[in-house]
Amino acid sequence: MSDSPGHRFGLSAAQLGFWYAQKFGAEKRNDNIAEYIDIRGRVNRGLLETACRTAVDEIDAMRVRIIERASGVEQYVAERMPFDVPFVDLRDRQDPQAAAHAWMRTEWDRPVDVCQSPLFAFALLRVEDARYFWYQRFHHMAMDGFSISFFRDRVGRIYTALAENSPQPAGDFGKLETLVAEEAEYRASPQFEEDRAYWLDTFPRGTAPSGLSGKPATGPSPTFLHHGTSLPPAGVTRLNDAARALGVRRSALLIAALAAYVHRTTGTEQVVLGLPVTGRQTPQSRRSLGSVVNVVPLVLQVPSGTSVMDLVRQVSDQVGHALRHQQYRYEDLRRDLKAVGGAANLYGAFINIRKFDAVRFADHHASVHTVSNASVEDFSLTVCDWNDATGLAVHADANPALYTQEQVDTHLNRIVTAIEWLLEAGAADLIADLDVLPDAERHTMLTDWNDTSAEVLRGSLPELFRARVEGTPDATAVAFGSVHVTYAELDARANRLAHRLIGLGVAPDTPVALFLERSVELVVATLAVLKAGAAYLPLHAGYPAERLAWVMSDSRATVLITDRAMAQREFTHDARVIVIDDADLAAEPEHDPALTVHPDQLAYVMYTSGSTGKPKGVAVTHEDVVCLATDHRWRGGAHKRVLMHAPHAFDSSTYEIWVPLLGGGRIVGLPPGEFDLASLRRTMTEGGVTGVLFTAGLFSRIAEEDTDFLAGVSEVWTGGDVVSPVAVRALLDRHPHLKVVDVYGPTETTLFATCFPMKQGDAPDAGVPIGHPMDNTRVYVLDARLRPVPVGVAGELYIAGAGLARGYLGRAGLTAGRFVGCPFGGVGERMYRTGDVVRWGVGGELEFVGRADDQVKVRGFRIELGEVESALGRCPGVGQAVAVVRGEGVEKRLVGYVVPAVGGVSSGGVREFVAGVLPDYMVPSAVVVLDDLPLTPNGKVDRKALPAPLPAEGAAGGRRPRTPREEILCALFAEVLNVSSVGIDDSFFELGGHSLTATRLISRIRSTLGAELSIRALFDAPTVSGITSRLGPAAASRPALRRTPRSQELS
Repeated sequence: MSDSPGHRFGLSAAQLGFWYAQKFGAEKRNDNIAEYIDIRGRVNRGLLETACRTAVDEIDAMRVRIIERASGVEQYVAERMPFDVPFVDLRDRQDPQAAAHAWMRTEWDRPVDVCQSPLFAFALLRVEDARYFWYQRFHHMAMDGFSISFFRDRVGRIYTALAENSPQPAGDFGKLETLVAEEAEYRASPQFEEDRAYWLDTFPRGTAPSGLSGKPATGPSPTFLHHGTSLPPAGVTRLNDAARALGVRRSALLIAALAAYVHRTTGTEQVVLGLPVTGRQTPQSRRSLGSVVNVVPLVLQVPSGTSVMDLVRQVSDQVGHALRHQQYRYEDLRRDLKAVGGAANLYGAFINIRKFDAVRFADHHASVHTVSNASVEDFSLTVCDWNDATGLAVHADANPALYTQEQVDTHLNRIVTAIEWLLEAGAADLIADLDVLPDAERHTMLTDWNDTSAEVLRGSLPELFRARVEGTPDATAVAFGSVHVTYAELDARANRLAHRLIGLGVAPDTPVALFLERSVELVVATLAVLKAGAAYLPLHAGYPAERLAWVMSDSRATVLITDRAMAQREFTHDARVIVIDDADLAAEPEHDPALTVHPDQLAYVMYTSGSTGKPKGVAVTHEDVVCLATDHRWRGGAHKRVLMHAPHAFDSSTYEIWVPLLGGGRIVGLPPGEFDLASLRRTMTEGGVTGVLFTAGLFSRIAEEDTDFLAGVSEVWTGGDVVSPVAVRALLDRHPHLKVVDVYGPTETTLFATCFPMKQGDAPDAGVPIGHPMDNTRVYVLDARLRPVPVGVAGELYIAGAGLARGYLGRAGLTAGRFVGCPFGGVGERMYRTGDVVRWGVGGELEFVGRADDQVKVRGFRIELGEVESALGRCPGVGQAVAVVRGEGVEKRLVGYVVPAVGGVSSGGVREFVAGVLPDYMVPSAVVVLDDLPLTPNGKVDRKALPAPLPAEGAAGGRRPRTPREEILCALFAEVLNVSSVGIDDSFFELGGHSLTATRLISRIRSTLGAELSIRALFDAPTVSGITSRLGPAAASRPALRRTPRSQELS
C-alpha cells in the first residue's frame, strides 16, 4: 500500500475549506458529487464489485480517513476501506427510470459525517433486463471532479479486462500525501506571492459580480434546481468550425457565449464568471487523485462596441492567464478582498466545460450522467463532451433561493440560443446584436401584458366637473370638519374666482401659483384656475424662500393665490397676489366663464427635484388628469369618500382631488398643517373615508398602530417607495375586508402608471410587485438599445400611452432626453424614460429592482441626489460634497458628506445652510465632515465606503432632565431617534427626526404618558423643554393606544 495505516498528515486547502464549511457553516450543506453510468447491456455484478475494490485499493484518496484532534484536523490513508456495492432491482416499478433517479437523489442527499463514514458510496440499479445505472457518490473532501473522471475510467478498464479475461492494465497513481505536500510547498514559495499579486491586480476591490437572478447572493444551497438539454452533433461541428475560424479553442467560444448572455441580460459591462480548474501544475500532481480543485474568477470587459472577435480573444487570453495562476486559492482571494462570509461570492454564473474519453464497460455502450455537482452558489452551467458522437450535454443547476424552476429552464434555453447565435455571427459582429428573446415571449410582453385599452371620457376638467354639478348639485363635494360644500356651491365659488383671474389677464397654459394651506379654499382655487383656462402651480409650504422665489421666476407665474396663514411667508416674486380669505368676490359672476378649455391644455405644473441642482416643472394636461381620474379601478364605490392629506405640491393631490370630484364623490379634508395619527384617525372616522393614498413610509407606520379607524375603509393605496410586505400582511390580517394596492408612477406619468392589488393572503413573502399597467397605459422593460429584455431580467422601465405629461416647462432639451420616441407605438408617439430598473415577473407583473441613476425616494418624496450635492457644494467653506441614502423603509434617510476647501466647516453649519435653500425633505438628516472622499480604483467616489454617521447626540453640556416627566420624554426622544442620550434643549429635528419619526414619537408619548400632543406643537417646540411646557400640568389626556395582537413583528 502507498501509506501505512496511522501515518497522519495535514489536509489540502480545499479539504480544509470543506471541513470548515461542514463544521461551522450551514446546518444542511451537501458537498457530495454524484453521477451514474448508464450501461446498455448485462452487467456482471461480481466483476463490477471486484473492479471497484481494486480501484479503491489503488487510490489513496478513496481510503482517506479524517481525524479531529485538539491540535487540529488531520488525515491518514487506511490499508483497507470496507464498503458494499448494493444491488437495487427496479424493473417491477411503474417507471423504473424515475424510481432510479428518485433513489439516487435520496442517497445523494444522505448526510455524511466526514470523520466516520467512508467518503464515497456505490450502487448498481437495474432498470431493464439489459440496462443498468452504476451510481457513484463522492464527498468533495476525498475527490474532486478531475479525480472522479480518472476513477470512473479506471473501474471501466478493470471491469473490461476481467470480462475479457485479459491482463489488467497497471494503475499509476501518485500519493495523496505528496499532493498535499506539493501544495504546502507552493504556499511557501515566491510563486504564491506572484499569483496573489496577479489576482489582486486582475480582480480589484469593488469588482461586483452580476448574477442572472438580479438578487443578492445567499450563499451555497444544499439543494438545487436542474435542467438539461444538448447541442446536437451538427451543432458541435459548427462549434468546431467557428472556433477554428476565430483561432481559439471551442471552450473559449462557450465561455464567450455565456459572458455575452450575462452581459445582454444584466446590462453589466464587467462580467465575472466562475471557472473550475484542477489546481494541478506538475506532472506528479496530475497523476495524484484527491481534492485540490479550485475556482478562479474570469473578469471580462464587455463595453459598448465589443465585437465577437474582441470577446472570444479576451476570453482566450484571460483563461490562459488564469491557468498559469490557478493554484492561488479562491478562499485566499476572498479573504484578500475582505469578501468573507457565507453569502460573499466573487462571481455570478459558473461554467464548467468537461471533455472525457468514452467510458468502456466491456462491449457495452455506456454514458455518464450527473446527479449533482454538490452545493450551488448561484447559477452553474456545465457542458460535457463524452466523446460518444452524441453531441454536447448542456446542463444548468441553480440555487432555489435565487431562481424558480421555470427561470432555470428559460435561462438554459436562452444560453443555447446565445451559443447558436455566436456560431453564426461574424468576427466583426457586435455582442450588442445578440437577441435572446423568443418571438412568443416578445409578443406576450409587448402586446398581451399591455392590453389595457379602455374608453376614455373626452373633455377638460372643468367640463367634466360641470357634468357632475348638473347631476348632483346638492351632494357634498368637499368636507373639512363641520364645513361641507356642495357641488353647486363649489362650482359657484370657483366661477367667481375664475372671473377675477380672467380679469387679471391669465391666459391658457400660463401657471397661476397656489400657496395655501389644506382647506376648502385650496380646492376652490385649484378649480378656479382651470376654469380660467390657466394651469395651477402648487407651492410647497416646506420650501425655503430662495426656492419659492426660484420656482416663481422659472415658471413665470403672474398671479399668486394665497391665504392669510401663508401670506405671512415672504419671498421674492413679481406676481399679482390674491389673498383668498380677504378677496371680495361677491361682485364676480357665478356662471361658468365663457371659455373653451381644450383637453390638451396644461392643467398643472409640479416641480420636482432636478439632477442639475435646480428643480424642474412637470407640465401635465387636462387629458392626462382625466385619464387617471376615470380609470376603471375607481368604480364600485371604494373611492366615494377620499382623504385629502398630502401637500398640494405633492402629486398625490391629483388623486385626492380629481378622483372624487370627477366620480361624484367627496373630498374629506384633514385640518391644515402637519398632521399626526390622532388627527388622521379622527378625520377618517368622522368623515367616513372609503379610499385613501398613503406613502409607503406612512403606510408602514400606520400598520404598527391600532388601525381600528380603517374598519370603514375599502381600499388603501400606497406607494412612492418600496412597500413592506410585512406591513401589508399585518394590515390585511387585521382587516380582511380591506384591499391594499401597491401603486407606482412618476410625476411625469400623472401620478399612477401601474398598480398591484392585494387581498388577505395575496401579500408576497418578499418584495411587493408594482404590478400591471393602468387603463390605456403601456409599460416596456428595455435595454440600453431600447430592446425588450426577457422575463426575469432587469431593464429600464419606459411608460407610454395615457397620462404621459407634455414635458418639462421651458426645458425643451431636458424634455427630449426623457420623453423619447416609442418604437412600439404609432407615428410620433412618445414614451417616458423613468430611470427605474424593473423586471417582468412570470405572471406579467412588474417588480421594482432599483434606480439606474442618482434619483432616490425618501418618505415618498422624489429627490435627485445631484441637487442635494449641489446645495452642499455651494455652502461656504465646502470643497467637495456627496449625498447618499442610508437605511431602508421608514428608516431611510439622507446623509451628506463634505470635504472642507480650506480651514474647517461644521456639520451643523452646513446643514443650516442647506436648510435655507432646499425643502425640508431634501435636507440631509446628518452631515459628515471628512478629510477626503474615498475613491474606487478608477477614481470615482466609492459611495459604499463612506462611513456611517455616528449616532447623533445631544449637545455636550446641555441641560439634563429636571423632572420625572422630562426624564421620560428625553428617553422617548432617544428611543425614537436611536441615540444614546438627549438633553431637554436638543431639537428633535436637528438630531435627525422627520415627519414619520415625529408621528412615532407622538404615539409613544400618548402610550407612555397618556398625554395628547399635536404634531404642530412638536414642529413649533421640538425640544423636551418645549414639549413639557406645551403639555403642561393640565394637558388633555387620552387612554393609551391599544395594541392589537399580531402574528409577527413588523419590520
